Parts: sequence; structure tokens; C-alpha cells
Amino acid sequence: MPWILLLLAIASFGLTFMHGLPFGITLVLLLMALGFLLAAILSFLSERLQSNSRDDTKMISPEELRMMREQAAARKAASEDSQSNSAS
Repeated sequence: MPWILLLLAIASFGLTFMHGLPFGITLVLLLMALGFLLAAILSFLSERLQSNSRDDTKMISPEELRMMREQAAARKAASEDSQSNSAS
């Protein structure tokens, strides 16, 4: 899609430089070219951000996080208990 927008921007810029066009049409074509160019840049940036983003389905839910914390606390308590038993 961004490539199509870039082609439209180039076409609008090309039509802007045609001789014999009224000033109003030239101004509209120039504004269209700038709009297409801005849209293409934003589209490229959007694709770049989407390619680097994480998958939302792989995120840990708050409940899973709570369970993991409880398991870690239980393992820590068990290791401290075993160390205190071996030291006695």
C-alpha cells in the first residue's frame, strides 16, 4: 500500500509541473502530492512498528503472574528451609 501512495504522490507532482494548468488546479495537485507522500511515510512507519511488536496472545495474564510469584515464593521458602535443616 505505501508503494501505491508513493506512486500517486509522484504522479501528482508530475501533473503539477505541466504547463498551462490554472493556479487552483496546480495548488490542489501539490497538496494532494504532499498528502500522498505523508500517508506513504506514515504507512511505512506503521509497518515497521508492527513488524517489531510482540504478539498479544503470548502476554502473561495477571492471574498467571500471581501464580508464578506464589510458586517462586514457595520454592524460595523450601530452599531456605532445606538450608536451615542442613545447617542444624
